[in-house]
Amino acid sequence: MDDILETIVKEKGVLSVNVVAPDGIVIKSISQKGIDGELISALSSKIASEIADKIGIKKNVFLLIKGENGYIFILTKKNFILSVLTDTNTNIGSLKVEMEKGAKDIEGLL
Repeated sequence: MDDILETIVKEKGVLSVNVVAPDGIVIKSISQKGIDGELISALSSKIASEIADKIGIKKNVFLLIKGENGYIFILTKKNFILSVLTDTNTNIGSLKVEMEKGAKDIEGLL
């Protein structure tokens, strides 16, 4: 799984990559110094859970949250959530492709 996350973290602007269980427990996290991967993981899990509860979509959901200083990408799968924190310099399309590839590979491991 390390190789998968390393590929994603090499994308321009990526600050943190996290694989989280639906209950919020961190499976794996790679973050730059000063970035709290566990906090991002917990928030991503909470957001994904709220979406699932409110609209009934529990997997294969891709969320993009834009903030003043960057983005949070959240990709939900049946057994995990893949979340990525970036600055504003990221290429959204390229990162989305890498997240989808990575999620498919992670599914094979879990």
